[in-house]
Amino acid sequence: MRIIAGRARGRRLFAPGSRGGAAIRPTADRAREALFNILGWERVEGAQVLDLFAGTGALGLEALSRGAKAACFVDLSPLALELINSNILACGFSEQAQVIRHDLLRTLAFWPKGKDAAPIFDLIFLDPPYRQQLCPRIVTALLATGLVAAEAQVICEDDSRESLPERIGSLQLHDQRAYGDTGFWFYESCSTSEAGDTVSAGRQAPGTPPGMTMHYYTAIVLISLILQCVAVYYSFRLIAITGHTTAWVLLSTGLATMAARRLITLLTLLATPVQPGLEDLTFELIGVTGSAMVLTGVILIKPLFLALSNAVERQRQLAQGLQEAMDNIKVLKQMLPICANCKKIRDDNGYWQHVESYISANSDTRFSHGICPDCVRKLYPEFCDEILANCPAPPGQLP
Repeated sequence: MRIIAGRARGRRLFAPGSRGGAAIRPTADRAREALFNILGWERVEGAQVLDLFAGTGALGLEALSRGAKAACFVDLSPLALELINSNILACGFSEQAQVIRHDLLRTLAFWPKGKDAAPIFDLIFLDPPYRQQLCPRIVTALLATGLVAAEAQVICEDDSRESLPERIGSLQLHDQRAYGDTGFWFYESCSTSEAGDTVSAGRQAPGTPPGMTMHYYTAIVLISLILQCVAVYYSFRLIAITGHTTAWVLLSTGLATMAARRLITLLTLLATPVQPGLEDLTFELIGVTGSAMVLTGVILIKPLFLALSNAVERQRQLAQGLQEAMDNIKVLKQMLPICANCKKIRDDNGYWQHVESYISANSDTRFSHGICPDCVRKLYPEFCDEILANCPAPPGQLP
C-alpha cells in the first residue's frame, strides 16, 4: 500500500497483514486511485475530510496528500487505530489529522465532548463491513448529526454486487463504480446533483445499466488489440523486406509490446470487471484511433518497401549479369586468335601459328598470343623469304 499522488506520493503505508484478518480490509491502491481520479483535485483541495471505519486511514491520508485541509479518522479496532497513527506519522500529517476511537455501529455521536465544536465535513468516506446494508442506515444517522456540509459529497464503499438506494435523505446518488469486488457509490446533496443528469467527465449518469458501459469499454479494448495485432503482423513481415534493419526491428518490437499490454488489459477486465467512466472510454477511443493510424501507416508503407526491394533485386541481377558478361569476354579473349603486337583478331585458319612456331624455333623470339601477317612483315622482314621457302602457305594466306 502506498500514497498515490500529492505531497506524500509514493509513501508506503502500514497494512494489517495477517494480524487484521477480515476485520480490516484496506481499499486496494488501484481502486483508491480510480476513486480520487473521479473526485478530482478541486473536490479534495481545502476540504474537511471524515474517514469513517477508517481501517488503515488510506482514504483520508490520500485526501490530505492531495491538499485536503484536515481529516478526522474514526474506528473502533485497536489495531486499526495503531495503523492509522503509524501511517499519519509516516506521511507527516500529524498537524492536520485527528484520530477518534468510537463504535459507529452504535451511534454516530463520535465527536468527543468538551472539545471545540466539531467541524462541518465536505468530503466523507464510509467503509463499513461489506454485505450488511449498513451504508443507508449510517448515512441517515450521519445527516442527523449536523456534521455534513450542505454541498458535501459522501462516498460509500461496499461489495460491488450490493445495491444501494438512489436517494438517502437529502443525498442523491449520482455515480456508481465497480472495481472487482469493491464498489463505490457517490452521493451529493440534491441541490448540487439533479437526478437523471449525466454527470461530468469521468462519471456515469444514474440509472445507466452498469454493464452497458462495461461492454462498450471491453469492445473498444478488443478492437484496439485486434488492430495492433494486425499491425504487428504486417510490421514483422516487412522486416524481411527491409533486410532486418535495426530501426524496423525496434518498431516492430514496440508494436508487439503495445499489443501485449492491450492483451493484459483485456484479460484483467475479463478477470476483474471494472465499471469504466467517460474518461476511460475517451482514453480507449484515442487508443483505438492511434492503433488504426499505425495499422494504416504500416499498410501504406508496405508497397513502398516492396518497390524498393524489387529495385534492389533488379539492380543486383543487373550487376550479376554484367559480371557474367565480363567473365565471358575474358574467356572469349583467351579463345580468340589475337595478335600479340597490334591486338587484332587473326583469321588465318592456323597457318600463322605454324609460322610463329617456325620463327620461335629459328630465333630467340617467343609468342604469347601469336602475331598477324602484317606485323610479321614489319617486325621480321628477314624471315619472309625463309617462310616462303620452308612454310608453304595455303592459298590466300601468303604474307
